[in-house]
This record gives sequence, structure tokens and C-alpha cells, in this order.
Amino acid sequence: VDVSGTTTTNGANPTNNGTREISSASKGFSPKVSAAWHISEDLMMYGTISRGFQYGGFNTGTLSSVPPTFKSSTLWNYEMGVRTDWLDRTLRFDVTGFYDVWKNPQVRQVTQDKIGAYTDNVSAARSVGAETTLNYATPITGLTLESAVAYIVATTTESFDDASGKTVTPGTLLPSSPKLQATTTIAYAHEFSAWRTQTSLTHSYQGHAWNDIVHSYEVGGYSTLNLSFGVSRSDLEYTPNLTLQINNLTNVNALSSALGGSDIIPVSPELAHQVSPRLYVLTQPRNIRLNLSLKF
Repeated sequence: VDVSGTTTTNGANPTNNGTREISSASKGFSPKVSAAWHISEDLMMYGTISRGFQYGGFNTGTLSSVPPTFKSSTLWNYEMGVRTDWLDRTLRFDVTGFYDVWKNPQVRQVTQDKIGAYTDNVSAARSVGAETTLNYATPITGLTLESAVAYIVATTTESFDDASGKTVTPGTLLPSSPKLQATTTIAYAHEFSAWRTQTSLTHSYQGHAWNDIVHSYEVGGYSTLNLSFGVSRSDLEYTPNLTLQINNLTNVNALSSALGGSDIIPVSPELAHQVSPRLYVLTQPRNIRLNLSLKF
């Protein structure tokens, strides 16, 4: 895939008091090869080699010290996994290991004056990790359990100079890349005459991560609970469906991401009101949604 573009800026700016035109072009190629070996009815091995492509772009309306464009990034992914079935195929457990090689990964940068932001490229990075998933239809009719856990270490493999002039050494963890993430859902479906109910409780854990490439501030490291209840009746012509959704049931208040450095990020979420709202993002507070739908 070939992608190209041009951006034009008019008016006064630090590099040109008039019209500024910038062009950029990229080529993307994303092949994929997969293979699976069914060793038995309950055991399968699989592997994949694939290449991903993320287009580059422009840093418009920025200072002269900021690169006007950023490069496309590419990623080669190598993974191998095992799928197993147990207990008369009521329990499925998968585990997958992978190794990713990145070229020119894109990272967000903040200008030295802390006013603007732009995208830049780290020369190279890699990601090594494993993912597991579990699905279990319990002996209790309608009760199911699902769980997914990922452990990923994403680091730079070449030196990088950030906007402040700091040198990021190889082996530095990439921003917004928690090592551990996990989600577990327990669900129960039951029928009362012609009515069907579905209840689920989901626990999600977002591991600790860094807000930027120079590790100015730690974000993440929190858990949330989501509760859902639905009731429907499919035998009626208009098919009513009522759903109650409560997100962030325990009203967790934590920093999920932050834009600037540690000198402008609040020490705790309770002090977040002291800085500009655009500099950080908190977890969404508890919210309740009730939805009624009818199909004709």
C-alpha cells in the first residue's frame, strides 16, 4: 500500500512568515503466514509470522524545533501457542508466546515549554511476552468463567533523544506499556419461562506503566469492576431487551495516562484539579446506564 500526503500551513510561524508546504510518502506491506497442527481432538499447536504497518504523518502547527513529519513504523510479529481442551471440552486453556521487532515506533513528545505536543520516532524497539486465556463452562448450568492475562515487556533497543535533550538508553520500557494486564468475567444466564436473564461481573487490572519515554510519571496500577444485568424475551414480536450497566462499580479514581513531565503532573489524583485538564486522564468515575430496546 502506498500512502502520500501534503499539508499546507498559512500565516506567521517561526520558520516561515507565509505559506509552508510539507509532503510525506510511505509504503506499507503486511504479509501473514499461519500454521496449525491438530495433535489430537483436545490439543492443537499453532504459529504465526506477520508484519504490521502504521502510517506516518505530520506535526502541523508546531515550533521549528519540532520535526515536521514522523516516519511510518513497522513491526514483525513471531508467535507460537498451544490450545488445550479439558473436562469433556467444557474447559479451554490457551497460552501464546510472542516476540515482536519494531522499527521506528511512534511515541508522543511534549515540547520543552510544556505547551505543545507532537509525534516522534524511536529508532527501534522490541516486545516479548505471553498471553493466556481460559474459558470454563462450569457444572452449574448457565454459569461461565472467562479469564485473560497478558505479560508483556516492551523496550527500546537503540538510543533515543527526547524533546528535553535526555538520552533514552536501550532497554527502556516504552510509554503506556504495562507489563501485566488481566481481565476476568464471571457470567450467569438463566431462563424464567419465556424470559432470559444475563448477569456478568468483570474485574480488570491495568498494570503500572510510564506516561512518556523518559519515565516522568507512573500511571496505571489499578483495578476496576463492571457489573451488567440484562433481561430479554425473544418470543414477542417486538423483542424487548432491558440492560443495566454499572461501570467502575467501586468508583476507583486513578491516573490512567498523563501528557507532561513530573513537574506538571499532580502528586496524587486528589490534586489533579490544580493543573490543566489536558495534561492527564483519570479513570472514568462510576456511571450507571439503563437501556431499553425494542426490535420490530
